Formats: sequence, structure tokens, C-alpha cells
Amino acid sequence: MTYIRKAALFLIFLMIFAQGFAQKKDSSDYKKFIYGISGGLNYSRLTACPGKCYYGTHPAVGLYTKYHLRRNFALKGTVLYSQKGSITLEPHTKYRNAYLDVHFLSQWQLVDGLYIQGGVSFSRILDSKKVVPDGTQWNGLRSSSIPKDNSEVNLLAGFELRVLNRSNLEFNCFYPINRKNVRNFQLTLNISLNHKAKQVISYRKIRKHAAREQIQSLKSGTLLVRLKTSATRINAMEKIGKTAQAEQIRMEQDLENKKIISAFQKHFDFCKVLFFYSPHSRDVKEKRVDGIFLDGKLQVGPSIRVDTSKPIFIAEFGAIEPDTIKFFSGYRYETARNWGIPRIRSYYSPSADFDFYALVIMDDQFVQLKRPFPYYTRTIYRSIRKEPVEVPFIAPLLPFLTWSYDRTVERMNRKLSGFHH
Repeated sequence: MTYIRKAALFLIFLMIFAQGFAQKKDSSDYKKFIYGISGGLNYSRLTACPGKCYYGTHPAVGLYTKYHLRRNFALKGTVLYSQKGSITLEPHTKYRNAYLDVHFLSQWQLVDGLYIQGGVSFSRILDSKKVVPDGTQWNGLRSSSIPKDNSEVNLLAGFELRVLNRSNLEFNCFYPINRKNVRNFQLTLNISLNHKAKQVISYRKIRKHAAREQIQSLKSGTLLVRLKTSATRINAMEKIGKTAQAEQIRMEQDLENKKIISAFQKHFDFCKVLFFYSPHSRDVKEKRVDGIFLDGKLQVGPSIRVDTSKPIFIAEFGAIEPDTIKFFSGYRYETARNWGIPRIRSYYSPSADFDFYALVIMDDQFVQLKRPFPYYTRTIYRSIRKEPVEVPFIAPLLPFLTWSYDRTVERMNRKLSGFHH
């Protein structure tokens, strides 16, 4: 039984090669057992039929399993009910054998979705039939049993290509060990029943998930409100001897800061709130927060502390930074110079084009949060004071916008509570 010894040696070689792959550094992500159904066609030619035999096409159907040892290496087994046969022209006769095929394969991934493979096929003969034309039969053919051919052992090699998320196209060429074995090419479609391709998470979903985590963190943490001091303007006035103007700026800034603190104390209950002056921004970023927080009279309260083991977020009244992310919205068509009509991808940005002044929420590193987190509430009264030329553009919205610190903070509290629930 020379062909059995050859098959055994080939199989041993494959197992040694597979063991070499398995001993390398591995990841459990790739050790996935997959199974599914397989169906296709055999393009085969028998060698035992009388006369000159031609290739014929017959079906094959069954099950397969695959086990990934590594990302680029897998072992595969297939069991098929497989028909193979030939055609003779003089006289016109079809010879057809039915087999139970068992394939053992090793697969190597060349690129994503493309495997080359090699292995051994054991074909157990089930029956052999001869089909001849017969006008007395309802289908015009008469089938009769003939002595069975022998069972076979063959080598095979081919490739498997992913065509859909759960469907692969497989082609195998069989190499007969014995000259009397069937010559066969096999094409099958494999459909996985338990394997789902890894889904690519869109950036939109990532941002939505991050926003949900951030709102939960803010609820359980502390919001630190950064207050301005106008120190640069005050120092500039004092250097040129305008002491009265410097004092006026200081009083106006203190009044504005007291209004902000009062607004939060009266209208914000979503989470704990503390206040600090902007010169202590680096201390907050580096979590050096002892003795920097203010009370309602803008005095440092040594007993006012924050738990740095819990999440910290920053809020301040300032300009909204533009959100540069753009989302695909659809296609549009434009007439080109060569009279063509090219299809052009259109995108939209979720951020506003105007530089509005707003109550803005940032993370503990003073990085502005992103949508869909409700990270800002516009303060139109400051925007108009800063950019009066924008009034004609926002005039229709003025009756519906916030006009005080109280209303701005109250609206932010509602937006956070609504997003949290």
C-alpha cells in the first residue's frame, strides 16, 4: 500500500509544520473554533470507465470545521457527500460514483481573507452507477448499479477566499497518489454558522460611548469652575498710572465672578461644584488643589477640598472651540467641464461656524469635550458684546436664548440632567 505510506508521510509533515506555528507566541483572540455548511461542484474524470472518458460536473455538500491556532494559521476538516463521474461519447454513457469525502487541511493566510491550503483527502466509496439514455423512462435516462470502485486517498492543495462576512469560496485540486484514482477539481462555497466578522465601530459610536461614560463620571465627580481675574488688564493699567481704571476693572470682574458663583449655587445641582481662579489652572491640571478653592465672597477657603480620586471636570465661560470632525451625509452630482456628471461625497460638521461665548465643560486636562455630550450652553449677551456684527444673523433666535448667568447655568443643568437620564 505505497499510496497509504505517502499520504501518512505528507500528513506527518503538515502536523510538524503546524506544531512549529503553534509553539510561537499566540493570542487567545485567534483561537476560534468555526463550523458551517459547505456546498459546491466536483469537476472530475474517472479512470476505471471503459473507453475514452471526459470530465463531468457533479455536486458535493457537507459540513466543515476550522480552528485558528494563530492569526495566519488554521487547521480545517471537511466531511462531504461527494459525487464524481465521467462521460463517454461512444456510446453516450455517464459513470457516477458517490463518496464520503473527509479532508484534513492546513491553512496559511497570505493576506487578509485569502488562505492557501494543503492536506489529505480520504474518499470512502458508497456506490457506483451507470446512466444511459432510455426513452422508456420518464426522464429519458436509466440508472443501474455497477461494481463499486475502490476507496481512495489523495493529496490536495488550493485556496480559500473570503467573499462575504460569513462566506468563503474554496477551490481544491486533487493529486492522485494512485494512478487509478479519480482526477478531480472541487469548487465549494463555505458558509459559517457561528463566526461573525469583527465589526468596525464607527467614530460616531465611539464618541457616543465616550459621552455616556463622561456624563456618568461627571455625575459622580466634581465640576471645578474656573473664574477669570483680568490680571493682565489690571497690571497694564497700573503700569501706566491709571489706578482708578484698574480698580474699576477689578470691581467689575469681582462682580461678574460673584454672579457666576451665585448662579451655580442657586441653579446647579447635577454634581458637586467648586470654584478657583484661573492662575491656579496648572495646579488643577497636576492635582495640586489644596488651598485654592473660593467661597461665595471670592475668599480662599482652606477647608474647601476636592476628592481627587473621583472624576474632575472643568467649566468656564469662554469661547467655543470649533469641532473639526465631519460626518458623511450623502452624495451630490455636479456637471464637469467634460460634460460628465461626477458623484461627489458630501460631509457636514456638527459644530457652529460662529465663535460664540458660552459656558463650556472640559476634562481635567482642560480639553473641551465633544458631541454628543452637551458640553456648552451659549451666553448670547457676552457674544453680542464681543461681536456685535453677529446680531443680524441671530436676531430671529434672540427671544429664545439665555440673557443672564442664572439662565445659562440653569439651562446647562437641565441639559446635563436630560442627557444623563
